[in-house]
Amino acid sequence: MLDVNIGDKINIYSLESSQEIQQQFYVSQVDQIIDDDHIRILAPIQKGVIVPLRLYQQYQFIFYANSSLIGCKGMVIKRSKKNNLHFMVMRLIKPFYKVQRRAFYRLECVLPFTYIWGSQQVSGIIKDISGGGIRFISDQKIDCGDQITCFITLPTDEIFVIKSKVLSKEKIDVNQFSYEYRVKFIDVDIKDQDKIIQYIFEEQRKRRSQEKGL
Repeated sequence: MLDVNIGDKINIYSLESSQEIQQQFYVSQVDQIIDDDHIRILAPIQKGVIVPLRLYQQYQFIFYANSSLIGCKGMVIKRSKKNNLHFMVMRLIKPFYKVQRRAFYRLECVLPFTYIWGSQQVSGIIKDISGGGIRFISDQKIDCGDQITCFITLPTDEIFVIKSKVLSKEKIDVNQFSYEYRVKFIDVDIKDQDKIIQYIFEEQRKRRSQEKGL
């Protein structure tokens, strides 16, 4: 049984012919749980316009259920309207599976950034990024469990200020950098997180296209 609740947020992704997830997604939320295989959701809206998801076309759903992500495929089987609200009934296609945030969204990269540790502002290089945290290298020695504030600027010129917690530390010798850290975001706005995830999907798709010579 799908362990979601009314009001849970959903990201809806179109599928390419290869069944790979496209980078663009639509945001909705659960309005009614009909049975184990059917739910009703609010019709997604983009730029003030209702997105007309196609009937009987498969989509990928990622549910933000409690503290975990749950994924499955599904399709729209009915549309309805009540009190100026638009709804869609979805047939869910099993199996349901838990999505590992880091594995699902991680992107290897080389992004200069700065962070605040105590009263110090320190520079580093992000080696991979996800919706839940980053891996970076730095010459500053900090301890596991310490909290830092990351100032992350994506190539899209969007800037994010995110409080984070150090999960692991490894001694390295890479140019002027002596340490590699993994941190998780502990205070990130859901809208900022979605922007980071969307950037990752867009970048992954660009890289796949380049590998295919498109």
